[in-house]
Amino acid sequence: PRSAPASAHHSSPWRPAVFLGVLALMLALETAFPARPWAASRIKRLGFHALVAGVNTLLYRVLLAAPLLALAAAVHARGLGLRGRLDLEGPAEILVSLVVLDLLDYWWHRWNHRVGFFWRFHRAHHSDTHVDATTSLRFHFGELALSGGMKALWILAWGPSPLAFLVFEAAITAFAQFHHANVDLPGPAERAARLVLMTP
Repeated sequence: PRSAPASAHHSSPWRPAVFLGVLALMLALETAFPARPWAASRIKRLGFHALVAGVNTLLYRVLLAAPLLALAAAVHARGLGLRGRLDLEGPAEILVSLVVLDLLDYWWHRWNHRVGFFWRFHRAHHSDTHVDATTSLRFHFGELALSGGMKALWILAWGPSPLAFLVFEAAITAFAQFHHANVDLPGPAERAARLVLMTP
């Protein structure tokens, strides 16, 4: 199987563009259609959570992102993991990888609530007193480090392409911003969206 070098995807500007674009959209929608009254200064919340996210992003990119992409490239190039056995490539591989990784992440999230050691870190996210799009930036780096270890196991077990892994990482961040947002969706939109997504 062929795979693009991890560094080629790692240096791509589309990931931060997706992150900032979706965050800006959610902040705008929260301003126009808030589901709950604002109980705290939005500027202070954004500033604090942006600082947390900035530190976490720096540490994650330096310590975890590059190794995970290098691992994905190596595993994919050697055809390892269940994906390799199924010989999935191209758009089909990306689509199936997104479903598989999302299912694994679902169980990882449940463990963060049910396993005491994991909850010690995850509760930093749940200690927020007013949930909005910026809450999706509020994570303890210990949780991100543990998550990085779990993702390494997922990569070894499934064998996604580096591109599929990056699309998953960008998508899960964007959807976290969406479902934490303090947005009041119209009834029909809410009912349609929740058939396939977690909604605010």
